[in-house]
Parts: sequence; structure tokens; C-alpha cells
Amino acid sequence: MADRTTLSLALGEQALPLGQLVHVEDGDRVFSQFSYDPAWLRHPKAFAVSPELDLLQGAFIHKPRCAQDPSVFLALADTLPGTWARQVIQYARSGSPSAGADDRSLSDIELLCAVNETCRMGALRVLNGSLPWWHHPIQVPSATLDDLPQAIGATWAVEIGKTMKSDLPFLMAHGVSLGGSRPKVSVRDTKGYLCVAKLPRRSEKASVPLAEVLAMKLASRAGIDTAHAEVWGKESDTPGHAFTAKRHGCRVPTMGLAFLVMWPVAYTDTNEAWKLSSAWQRLHVAAAGIATELVIAAWATLAWALLPDGALRSAAFVLATTSWVATLAINASPFMRFDGYFILADALDMPNLHERSFALARWQLREGLFGLKEAPPEHFSPWRHRSLVAFAWLTWLYRLVLFIGIALMVYHLFFKLLGIVLFVIEIVWFILKPVQSEWRAWRERAGAIRASRRTRRTLLGLGLGLGLGLLLMTVPWPLSVSASALLRPMNVWPIHAPAGAYLAQLPVAHGSRVSAGQTLVHLASPALGARVRAALARVERLRRQAGTAAFAEESRQQWLSMHESLVTAESELDALHAETRRLTPVAPWPGVVLDLDPDLQPGQWVARDERLAILVQENSSWMVETWLDEDDVARIQVGAKARFHRDSGIGGTVALKVSAIDKDTSRVLARPELAAVNGGHVLVRHSNQQLVPERAIYRVQLEVIGAPADVGDASQSWRGRVAIEANSQAMAARYVRQLLMVLVRELGF
Repeated sequence: MADRTTLSLALGEQALPLGQLVHVEDGDRVFSQFSYDPAWLRHPKAFAVSPELDLLQGAFIHKPRCAQDPSVFLALADTLPGTWARQVIQYARSGSPSAGADDRSLSDIELLCAVNETCRMGALRVLNGSLPWWHHPIQVPSATLDDLPQAIGATWAVEIGKTMKSDLPFLMAHGVSLGGSRPKVSVRDTKGYLCVAKLPRRSEKASVPLAEVLAMKLASRAGIDTAHAEVWGKESDTPGHAFTAKRHGCRVPTMGLAFLVMWPVAYTDTNEAWKLSSAWQRLHVAAAGIATELVIAAWATLAWALLPDGALRSAAFVLATTSWVATLAINASPFMRFDGYFILADALDMPNLHERSFALARWQLREGLFGLKEAPPEHFSPWRHRSLVAFAWLTWLYRLVLFIGIALMVYHLFFKLLGIVLFVIEIVWFILKPVQSEWRAWRERAGAIRASRRTRRTLLGLGLGLGLGLLLMTVPWPLSVSASALLRPMNVWPIHAPAGAYLAQLPVAHGSRVSAGQTLVHLASPALGARVRAALARVERLRRQAGTAAFAEESRQQWLSMHESLVTAESELDALHAETRRLTPVAPWPGVVLDLDPDLQPGQWVARDERLAILVQENSSWMVETWLDEDDVARIQVGAKARFHRDSGIGGTVALKVSAIDKDTSRVLARPELAAVNGGHVLVRHSNQQLVPERAIYRVQLEVIGAPADVGDASQSWRGRVAIEANSQAMAARYVRQLLMVLVRELGF
């Protein structure tokens, strides 16, 4: 039975109806028949589209004269794929790389229908062509320059006969519309022009495309009108790649400076490194950048250790630290296409590692959600399969965090309007676009997804999960407020030196019991003593003058001023006596002296406000104090019950109740133990040797119910976690309130 195929032909991007082509295959008898569309014959600018097709009504028959002749008209035969494209199509049809381009099992009509119409040579367009054995879309938008790495990897995979599932669909859509035996694809450049990208073969020792570009450049310089030609290559980041690539015989055409998020970075064109047949040599080229940076960092570290203080030493320190951090944190990461990625790809001998792992992870995701029972893109051992899927998910998570961080950075770096535009571009291009690509793949499988039983189970599980999550986030729950806190004696009096002085006497020791009013320490200040003696002498002199003023007329007239000077001098003397008494502190209550410095001896000097010891009242009760932000303070009230657990694990739960909540915010954090830098929960910054909270916090005091067990002596304070009963609140309320605060703050221009 004859195989008959009917195709509609059109002209140009406007798809002007041109005519109808009928292709017939009946055993050895093959021919084609064409007839013009009446609308084309009436068109004022109509012309014969092929030399043998006169502009007349009726059918034109074309029969090949031999097996090598095309079975379609000359104008269509000119658009048939060339040797390389036929090899790709034959590979896609048979699934085997052994079928070469000279295999004649492909018909001309199949070759005609295999071409993406946006890339077809010439102006003729086939409107309804299809391949019954090919189940992937061919009529897709043109590839771009960003797709060239994938194109190189796909063509090399075809050469060695080890393709992944995404290679052949990419080449069938973009790489079979051109003639010739060299691998090539159709791409659009940054200006939107359709271009021919000629790719290097894996086995080539010299770059033929580079020679062709050079010839076209020379022809253009000689005045010959030629098409514009450029060289595109993979960029790496340091000159170390260039020297290593040159060492292995590769040509390094360019080195320069690029800008990554407005930050200058060095790059080197090492595209020819892919020609190296040895994976170890490619690994050397990829690792050369990191090795170079580490060597520079090592020498800079040595220079920093040897150089004297100055600008040169500071520069060495910056170079050393920047090289180490940039290499280990950024350049060595395999999650972006930096050196770490190429090192890992070469070590595993897996070109296009990202694309292959992504395709495998997307397939695993679709199978897990919908159970489509599609064949995997590639077959690996179970361990490598799981490793590639995990690597893909880690890469996606890393890029999500990185791109969101970059979006926030560009938002804050520029003025508000430009920051918003750059933020939206970053989110749409790097986050939403990949999601849209996977969503498109789901839409293409919509029928199979709807028919799958696992889809219904997935939707049911997703609905239950979302419902449960919504319930947990929106229903008010009686959740407690938890924070780090400090368990300490309630009545503690620190003994400080009121001024710089030396220790005259130390009548107490660590653990001494003292009574109320007992002297704790004797301090002496020679400077203060001299001021007291000078003030005392001045008071005595003014008193004598005031006493003898009544015996002389002249003195009586100055008595009032002398009396005022005497009152002032006596006040100054009283102030100096009060300051002297502060050098001899006495116990305000009966208690125990604790935490006394054992190295403190009479005759030693102490600084102003230096703590010497603490006095703990006998039988002092215990308390817990903490600091909470305004959201948590609004949920608790005086009298609320609480529980305290020590971080050390010693002792059991301590029962508490809230005794006081400060009305004003704390300007500084009085307990350094609760700072986040020391393991607490309060975010602080250092300012003038004090800990200043980053957010508004309020001091909360809690009374201990009963005596806590295993607290040791009263000099100790115990850090732990306190959980305070609070009013019910939906978990989502706090996040929504914070989001609204940010929106209100950022919407103001």
C-alpha cells in the first residue's frame, strides 16, 4: 500500500499560502506532486518558487532520476538537512549511534518535516509537517547564545554515542536545519538576529571554526562583503587557567575583565581545553585557577606575617583573606558554573553535569508526583543516580538562596526605582523562569498526568498538607514564649571602686560573713587626700577671717563676702568627705562576701569602677530575669506562670511566675550572658564598650516559687531557657505583621 503524505507550503514569516505538496512512496516508486494555491496565483507579486514549477494552475510531478536524487522539487531539496543533521535525525529515529548519515532509510519527506520552521533555510515553510516516530516538540523558539554550552555538550555526546535524554530533543529542534558535515546549530544573538553557530568537534586538534572566522574577518578587511562573524567561548576566572591550558597545548585567544553583579572579575578563554582527550588534563586546567589563588593567598599570608606594620602589610592581609574566602566559599562551589563545577565534572568525566543532573532530578520529581512511568534521561548505578538527584536539589536550593540574596543586594545598592526594577528582573529571570520551564513540561504531559492514579494521591496529599499547614498557621494556639534567661540571687550588691585608688586594708575574705554597717574594704587616694587637706586649710583660714572681721571697719564691710566664701568652702569640704567615705564601703545588709579576687592585696592600685567583690544577702531569695521583644511582651502579663531549665542540665525544673515587666525599653543589655554572641538570644552590637540591642527589648523579672535545688553558693548565676505562659496567637500573625511593616517601610520613596 502506498504511503501518501500531504503538506501545506507557505512563504516567509507571514506564512502566505503557497500551495500543496503530495509525497508518495510505493515500494521503489517514489515521487512528489505540487500544485499552487489559487490565492498565490492571484497575488500581484507572485513568482515561480522553483525553476521547474511554472506559475500555472495544475499539478506538477517530480520523479527522482536515480536513488541519489531528491524526491522533492529543487527549492525544497535545498532546505533538506545536511550530513551532520541526517546523522542526528537517524540517531533520534533508531536510538542507536551506529546508524550513519549515509543510511538511506530516511525519506526526503521525513527530512523535510524534521526541520524547525523558525530555522529553515530560505523562505519556504512547511505548515503541517510531523514525524510519527518523534514525540518531542520541534517547532520551538530559537535557541540563544546562552544555550551554546548545551549545544557543544550535545554534539559531543552524539559523536561518542552517549547522549542524555535532553540532547537529541535539543539538536532536533535547533541543530538539523543546516547543511554540511560540521556540527552546527541555529541561534539568535543578543540583537535577535538568526545566526549559524559552528561548533568544534571533540576529536579536532585545530579549531576549524576559528579559521573560518579569521578568513571572513580578512575578507571583510579586504573589502569583500561577508556576514558578520564572532567567536564565542567559555570564560573562566583566573590567569592560572591560561598557563595550564597553554602547558597542555591549548590555544588561549583572550584574557580580560568582566563584571559580575557590577563587580570586576578576571576571565580567560579556555574553550580549547574541551579538545583535550584526557580527563586528567581537563581537570588540571579547571583546577588551575583555585590552585593559583591558594598559592597567592599562601604567599600573601607569609608576607603579612613578616612585613612591618603599614599599608603594605595591610594590603597583604586583605589579599590573603580575600583569596582564601573567595576560593573556598565561591570559586570552589560546584553549584555554580565556576571552577568547582568544572573540577567536579572533569573528575566524574561527566560533561554537562548540571544539565544531566537537573534532567534526572526533574524526571524523578515527575515520577514521584505523577507516576508517568517514563524512561529516565540516562541510566546510572543506584548510588550515582541518587547522588546526581541529591546534587541537583542542593544546587537548586543553593541558587535559590544566592539569587534571592543577589536580588536583595541590587535592591539596596541602587536608588529605589532602579533597585525595584533590578530586583524584579533578578527574581523573574533566575527563579521564576526555571519554574516556568518545568511547568511547561507538565502542561505537555497534561493528559498523562490527569490519567495517572498517583496524581490524585498527590493532589490529595498536597491538599491535606496545605490544609493542615493553614490550620497550624492561622488557628490561635496557646504557645509559650521561650527565651534565654538568668537565674540569680535577688539581693546582690556589687562592690566597686568609686575612683582610682590603692587598697589600704582588706578586712574581709572570700566567704566572710559580715553584719550590716561593717566595713568591707579600705581604699585610699593620695590625690583625694591632698584635696581634702587643701579644702580643710581653706575652711580654717576663712573661719579665722570671719571671726576677726568684727574688730576692723574695713573687715566688717567684707564680712558678707567672706561668709559666702566660707559656706562654699564648707560645702566643698563636705563633698570631699562624702567622696572619701565612698572609698570605705560598708555592708547595707547582713550577708556573705563572695567572688573576691584572690590576688587582691593591700597596696595594690585599682581602677575606677573596677569590681572587687559582691555581697549577697543572707537567705536571699532567687529570681530569673530575661529580655523580650515587643511582640512577646504583648503576649505575657504579670502573674503568668513559667518554667526554667538550666543549660548545664543540673537540677530540675524551676517553677516561676512573672513579677514585673518594664514599661520602657532597655537601652543596653545589662546581662552579657544573654547576648547572642555569648550563646543567648538577644541580638546586640558593641558601642562604647556596651552591648546595645538591635531591636526594642523589655526587661522581664520572674519570681522563683520555692527554693531552687542544686544552686550551689549564692555567687553563681545560672543561664538557661525560660518558657512563659502566653496568650493564644496564630503563628502566621507575627510574620504577616512583620511583612506589613517591611512593605510600609519600603513603599516610601
